[in-house]
Amino acid sequence: MFRKIICTAVVAALMMPVVSFGATKEKPEKISGTSAILMDAGSGQILYEKNAEEKRDPASITKMLNALVIIDTMELDKVVTIPEYSYETVGHVYGIKAGEKYTVRDLLYAMMLPSNNDVAEALALIAGGDISGFCTMMNDKAKACGGKDTNFTNPNGLNNAGQEHHRTTAYDLAMIASEGMKNSTFRKIVKTKKYEVTEKTSGKTRVVRNTNACLYDRKVKIDDGNKKVKLYYKGCNGIKTGITSVAGYCFAGSARRGNTELIAVSLNASAPEERFRDTARLWDYGFANYKTYTAAKASEYIYELDVKKGNLAQVDLGIKEDLDVTVLKKSKPEETLTTEVKIYEDEVIAPVEKGEILGELVCKNEDGNIMRAEELFALEDVSEGWILSAIGISNEEIPVFLLVSALVITAFLIFALTRKMRIRRRKQRRRAKRERAVRSRGRERERNPFGNTDDRRGGRNVRY
Repeated sequence: MFRKIICTAVVAALMMPVVSFGATKEKPEKISGTSAILMDAGSGQILYEKNAEEKRDPASITKMLNALVIIDTMELDKVVTIPEYSYETVGHVYGIKAGEKYTVRDLLYAMMLPSNNDVAEALALIAGGDISGFCTMMNDKAKACGGKDTNFTNPNGLNNAGQEHHRTTAYDLAMIASEGMKNSTFRKIVKTKKYEVTEKTSGKTRVVRNTNACLYDRKVKIDDGNKKVKLYYKGCNGIKTGITSVAGYCFAGSARRGNTELIAVSLNASAPEERFRDTARLWDYGFANYKTYTAAKASEYIYELDVKKGNLAQVDLGIKEDLDVTVLKKSKPEETLTTEVKIYEDEVIAPVEKGEILGELVCKNEDGNIMRAEELFALEDVSEGWILSAIGISNEEIPVFLLVSALVITAFLIFALTRKMRIRRRKQRRRAKRERAVRSRGRERERNPFGNTDDRRGGRNVRY
């Protein structure tokens, strides 16, 4: 039998802004950053924004995108040679030299944790061939993450040409950060407090430390200053700081509590510590008011779709990412949200490739408004079936079809044979009856060979 799920509860558009959650507690305290945003990393819903689509210089937050491109395109344990180049000497630098050898992984840590500008350039040259080519790769990746207004002209965030050339938005950075946190390598790097980098030729090692003050449960110096402050935030698990004279003090951070992970971005904050306090205020607001509800799990069976002319009669469908929605903390989404399956085509004909998008799973609230949607994709391949598939019998059903056919033919043969035998027995009985009658008459003649006969001549009976 076919398993049909009548789903109830899910979706609007991927990464759709928040619809309406009803009354919440007070808005976050005053945010010092010129631009800021708070996003639920699971659902992509925006919980707070301040000039979130205003184009700004992101400073070293640029390196998030650099790291994502490297992770996408390079083997992380590969040993690479630092190419000849006039490397940056401004801001945080590692002091790399042409000819030195490092693993790509070590270079990623050396770039992301202490925000070394020269390492960012080296990675761009290694992966992109030149700076311009790598920036094109970064901008393409930004669009793939859902960014709308990102145009990077350098790999490290040192915008020497001015803000109008290298810029993005708080919204785009939140989208990029959210995408990054879906990657296990990226996630591991950005939450690491310290890491030992090794130059392969000499064997010389150096420890690099994370500039994200929210990771440390103690007082730390920030931006190479003498002042120590404690800005620890429970649940913080990344991501990246930034500062230039044009961009101001910037921070894109992530924090997770329970099933809810929130991305917060503050750009052009008023002081080094204020960018961290901005994100803490945003996180406090988000965790106090909202929670993430998973309406359906990724890569699990969601729906069984009929397929015609295939080696399988049905194909299992699933979603690539958890179908998360953001709801008020005190709400009961399991009672108020429903999911529905929407299939794009009325009729699906083989072949179907694993991963092929065939529909979407939609989450709706009790008013019928779409909260979020995830595409449904095939969890398996369905190839074209044999000739019997043209009449609706898939390859997997052929053994049953043959068995049933054999049983029907056998039953017919048994019926035909039985009928033939009955007819034969009936003929035999009739023949036997006739033979008995003949034998009976023969015996009668033997007993009375001169039996009486009537002679009607002249109306008289004549006895012989």
